[in-house]
Formats: sequence, structure tokens, C-alpha cells
Amino acid sequence: MVKTGKFCQVCAGHSISEASYLDTYGRALFQGKVMLVCQECGFGQIHPEIEKDSLNDFYENFWRSKDSPASLDFEEWALSKNVLDPRSLSQLLLGVQYLKNKQEYSFLDVGPGIGWSFISAQLILKNVKLFTIELCREAKDYYSKNLDKITIVSSFEQLQEKMDITLMSHSLEHFNIRDIDDLFVNIHSALADNGVLI
Repeated sequence: MVKTGKFCQVCAGHSISEASYLDTYGRALFQGKVMLVCQECGFGQIHPEIEKDSLNDFYENFWRSKDSPASLDFEEWALSKNVLDPRSLSQLLLGVQYLKNKQEYSFLDVGPGIGWSFISAQLILKNVKLFTIELCREAKDYYSKNLDKITIVSSFEQLQEKMDITLMSHSLEHFNIRDIDDLFVNIHSALADNGVLI
């Protein structure tokens, strides 16, 4: 059913349909929600919106916990230089084609999950400083334990260096739609001259 009076926040289209939201987390945060899907560009968003602090709390305290369908047991994992992750390798190989040659690079992964992108960045870029924006406490401990030199922050505002490459692989959808404009302004301001967003 097409909804009247709604518009897409990506393309400004007015052909918006409503679809049921499948709550796989069993959290009150997602109950009573629907998906609004733009029939012009395909962008979908949850409705009504989830308040930013509640969403951040969900990612910090539940998203990767044992009770979550998206659980990662960071105790089981250890980053190894022998692990070659095809997704991050292909993403970074695409991105480095647009980089200027430098002696040292800065690489930021926003929400890196298990962190294989860091191994790929070290392999491809050689002399690279690693950064992440991460909310999950278990993930922060895991990166600190497994990577010698990584800077872990909770927001773009905390970064004190400009990034040559920023990777957002399967993380854009975790942001509230109302924050997308500010997110891209922050990404742009965090990129070095000739920096690349993947």
C-alpha cells in the first residue's frame, strides 16, 4: 500500500509503500514498527523512528551480546595475519586505486565487526595506522587485545587525525536516518585531502 504524505529522505520521492518489520531481536525498541520503502530508489527506513540514544544503547549493550541473533563471541576469535578476508580485500583494493602515494596511511573502519579489514589494510597498505569507531565494549576490548596499534573512538568528533581511507561495510544501515546528513558531513571532515570513502 502506498502511503500518502510521506517522502523519501534519500531521493525525495513520494511513492512510499509500507512493509512489515521483522523483529529478530525481540526488543521493545523494535516493536510496533513498520518499514517505509521508497518505490523510486528502493531505500527503506524504520517507522516510527528510534530515538538516537536508545539506538546507541542497543548497539553498545545488546547488538553483539550472547542474547542477540547478531552475537559475536569475541573470546573465540583471534585476528591472524594469515586470515585473508575476500570482502575487505576487494573493498580496499578498489579504494586504493584512488589514493595518492604516501609513506604512511590512516585507515578507519566504522563498525568493523570481527575486524578482518584491519588485517587487509595492513597487508595492502603496509605502513598504516588503524582507527575504528565502535560502540560495543566487547569489540573494543577485542581490537585492543589483538591489534598492536589501533585507536578506538566512539564518534568522528573524537578523531584527531585525517583518514586516507574510511570503510563503512554493512554499517550505514545502523544509523538513524535523521543523522545521515550529519554523518556524511562528519565523514567528509574526517577525510584527508584526496581521502577515499568505501
